[in-house]
Amino acid sequence: MDDLYSYLWQSSSMIILWLLLYKLFFNKITYFKTNRIYLLIGLLFSFAIPLLNFESELAFTFSTKSNENLTINYYNISNTQRIENNVSNLIEKSSSELPKEQNINWDYSKIIYIIYLIGLSLFLLKLVFNVTKLIKNINSNIYRKESYKNIKCIITKDKIPAFSFLRTIYISENDYTSIHSTNILEHELIHIKQKHSLDLLLIETLKLILWFNPLLYYYSKCIKDNHEFEVDNTIIQNHSDKSSYY
Repeated sequence: MDDLYSYLWQSSSMIILWLLLYKLFFNKITYFKTNRIYLLIGLLFSFAIPLLNFESELAFTFSTKSNENLTINYYNISNTQRIENNVSNLIEKSSSELPKEQNINWDYSKIIYIIYLIGLSLFLLKLVFNVTKLIKNINSNIYRKESYKNIKCIITKDKIPAFSFLRTIYISENDYTSIHSTNILEHELIHIKQKHSLDLLLIETLKLILWFNPLLYYYSKCIKDNHEFEVDNTIIQNHSDKSSYY
């Protein structure tokens, strides 16, 4: 368990370091693709590098325990007779000595480990519940299905904020028929082309591991904000009439 705590601590520390460097050097620049690459590399390195150390420590611990077991077995074989001779004396001595009071020794490492697992389970259940609820709401409110530039569009009866996931755009009937529908669809289309959903799947998965670290949630916000800046910048660059996009 100490190895697990070390891994979680190192991952959290690296998240803080990458986030600090991002705020100092990258946050104000407008190279949004570069920012995205930086944030993703920082995220992966923060979890991968401590994992390599974690596996090395596990291998070392396993090797050490194996050697200890071999030593103990050799010792037991060579000293079996002496141990048997002392067993009866130890039993008699133990039975004659009753403890005057019992002290409860709390194993805090196990308590923290249990709390971590409970938190991990709760956040996993929350994620599954939210995804299930979203899918259920969308399926119950589907008005019709359309296609926009070979991308599936799910049009809902209820008004929802337009969003995209993988290769599907979800948009309300009200937005789909509005004068701004083209801008909305183009915006979501860029999200799909740039595969922003994969970034979100990655960060949501890793948030389960470090559910207790509030800075990881801020890291997630930085990634989402950069997605929006990247999309807006792409559309503006490709738009002949920039004012129409606004």
